[in-house]
Amino acid sequence: MINTLKLFHNAGDVIEIRIMEPNGTTAGYFKDFDKAVELAKKYDGKFNIYFVLNKILEPCYHRCPDTLQQKIKNTTSDIDIEHRRWILLDFDPKRPANISATDEEKNESYLRMKEANKFLKMQGFPFPVVADSGNGWHNLYKINLQNNDESKDLIKTFLQAMDMLFSDDKVQVDTAVFNAARITKFYGTTATKGSNTKERPHRASGVTYMPEEIEEVPAELLKKICDMMPKPETKQSNNQNFQGEFSLDDWIRQKGIRVRKASSWNNNTKYVLDECPFDSAHGKDSAIIQLSSGAISFHCFHNGCQGNTWQDLRQKFEPGCYERKEQEPIKQSSKARTYEKKATVNLAPVASKVLDAETQKILDKAKRVKDIKPFNRKDIKIFNTGIPTLDSNVEILFGKIAIVTGINGSGKSILFSQLMLEALTQDYNVFAYSGELKEDEFQYWTDRQAAGSENLLTKVSKEGKEYYEIVSAKRDDIHNWYSDRFYLYDNNESMKYEDILKVIEVYREHRGCTVIFLDNFMTMDISGLDDKELNAQTKFIWSLSKYVKAHNVLVFLVIHPKKIFEGICQKQDVLGTGNFSNAIDYMLIVHRTNEAFKTHLEKRKISKTTKQYLESSNNIIEVGKDRWSGKEGLNVAMMYFEDSKRLVDANRMDLQDKRYGWTEELRGDAWEEPEKENCPF
Repeated sequence: MINTLKLFHNAGDVIEIRIMEPNGTTAGYFKDFDKAVELAKKYDGKFNIYFVLNKILEPCYHRCPDTLQQKIKNTTSDIDIEHRRWILLDFDPKRPANISATDEEKNESYLRMKEANKFLKMQGFPFPVVADSGNGWHNLYKINLQNNDESKDLIKTFLQAMDMLFSDDKVQVDTAVFNAARITKFYGTTATKGSNTKERPHRASGVTYMPEEIEEVPAELLKKICDMMPKPETKQSNNQNFQGEFSLDDWIRQKGIRVRKASSWNNNTKYVLDECPFDSAHGKDSAIIQLSSGAISFHCFHNGCQGNTWQDLRQKFEPGCYERKEQEPIKQSSKARTYEKKATVNLAPVASKVLDAETQKILDKAKRVKDIKPFNRKDIKIFNTGIPTLDSNVEILFGKIAIVTGINGSGKSILFSQLMLEALTQDYNVFAYSGELKEDEFQYWTDRQAAGSENLLTKVSKEGKEYYEIVSAKRDDIHNWYSDRFYLYDNNESMKYEDILKVIEVYREHRGCTVIFLDNFMTMDISGLDDKELNAQTKFIWSLSKYVKAHNVLVFLVIHPKKIFEGICQKQDVLGTGNFSNAIDYMLIVHRTNEAFKTHLEKRKISKTTKQYLESSNNIIEVGKDRWSGKEGLNVAMMYFEDSKRLVDANRMDLQDKRYGWTEELRGDAWEEPEKENCPF
């Protein structure tokens, strides 16, 4: 019990202990935590005991200092809270009032709590404190918010969104716990609702999991979840046959969407689908939810489907349903028809002095800057390379192209496959094109990096040469991790760029692949784009740029440099047309720290310390271009490990033994197989 108070409050804080007796409330305010525990123990097992989560104003202490008072008149209200420190997610099994939960009911809330943990972790939330309330389960997230109406509305909407996603006819996410003066179970005491029976026993509560470091949840992450709340669907589309208000039941039946289970709570309805309409492999991870307000939401918990909304789903089955009907144009008579002459380029335009219809049409081709929808900085997706020095300086965003270049043997392909593992670990589905490696070679090199040194065995071939073999069981774990999230283009198919792009789009649409790796440009056939090589290159890079922006995917592209001088690859050495450097968003240049590079360093005006730092490494990753933040010219020293084929940030040598997502503590099924007792992670 004392550990509970020390976990949620700091020494010197004012805390309130509250006991719900049949004839009234017993409560008191304490600065002496030991005294609070001593007095609370006298009531444990007889009544339910609670404490206030957030920081209480100091003057409240003087209402009843360091003692408990029966039938107390004033307990903590919202205006008595100095600061919001915690958010409570309460997963409570549904049952009649004032009785304890059965083991089965409590287990349902435990499973739901784990689903919510996994979902929020995918959204970027840190691990919460997890507590057993005796009848259900609590997730407690640390926050740092003022006690005001804005914070109250934010937390209230956050809880409503979690209720929408995770409540059903068996388990309820409590949406009433948004108030600043929220009380919760005094963990370590006994939950005593109803009679203590064999079927519905009284149980001890307690904190069952606490992260080594409790991180705060930023308000931006809470808002991200809040934004999932839908708007009412009341207007009819152009091509549906419903009369009056929109009927979701009728729509689901008409479109032949198979529902696995329908459940309701508080006049809301959730339809868990037999399979995800965007990808059948996602199974029961998807649902359509209609709130009592009429608002409709679609959600699939698979990471590759996170961006799909109800509007996307409806348009999938009813293309153009949200488009406004335009009137049919009036056809001109044959006499009125005129034949246009071939357009000529006018480089000396003259504007009409009269604001006629044609002039207005031209004016509409631009817009006032103040009318542009504001850039939503908080929701942009950032890809982490897994190289801390690079990630702390450069933000690689989705909807962009990142080129990886360097001379032969510099480590481009090694970095490339390492980035694939980072993408998988971050729960992105990956599509790869490798024009030079055979498919089994590609798998072997990637497996070797994923395994790491500790899972490699040194073998000797018939010719007496040493090679590395992955421990069989670990290789199986790695391949199970790849599962349906990692795909390699079959080089026996067409090598034409337009055909490869078509395959990429199909895998994006149906397999959720949002991180694309193309190694390398020279192996693609772009002859179908134009007869002239430079024109074909221009069409290639601008079409790829248009594609990634349209679908908000991230493409990494290996391009070999053209002829270089002094053995050093520089930004201007990228192969072919200058449009490559114009169209791309990022350029990472990989260098070997050889004599040519060291000679190159001698010519640069850098400090002796920086020079020594770079020369002591095996490889350098140079930022040749960063359109987003402008951090060009940054050099990151890397160390190379031959056995695992890994490049490791020289500033973080502890990452030599980094464990990727296939390892037990990071795998998706680790949610089902906790590493620590009673830990849902």
